[in-house]
Amino acid sequence: MRGFATLLLLIVAAFAGYTYWQVTVLQKDVAHLRVAAAQRQSHYSLGESGDTARLLAQATESCKRARIDLEKGQTAKAKRELNVGLKKLSEASKLAKKGSGNAELTDAWGKINSQLDKLWKQFSKQSEKK
Repeated sequence: MRGFATLLLLIVAAFAGYTYWQVTVLQKDVAHLRVAAAQRQSHYSLGESGDTARLLAQATESCKRARIDLEKGQTAKAKRELNVGLKKLSEASKLAKKGSGNAELTDAWGKINSQLDKLWKQFSKQSEKK
């Protein structure tokens, strides 16, 4: 009986040691997965932020071209450029809503919106003259 109890105790101790070893390995794996997920998430959010910034830059350029065209009296071309700019702003807005906000993008967004408002007012004045 005493031999059986000792054998049972050894089996339980071996099982406890094996379980401890497995838990340690799993903790290391979870730590590695967390690091990989964090890197992937930061890469993903940086990608979105970069895409949004790129779209905002394209919208700004489109607005500048529209202003130049409007000053030259080419209202049809200015209207096309404004529509392109609005589409880019819409895409940027969708991306910005998905990601966590960025202060630089928020500032750029405000500047582009004010520029668009000015262009629409100028475009309206030009259209009324004709």
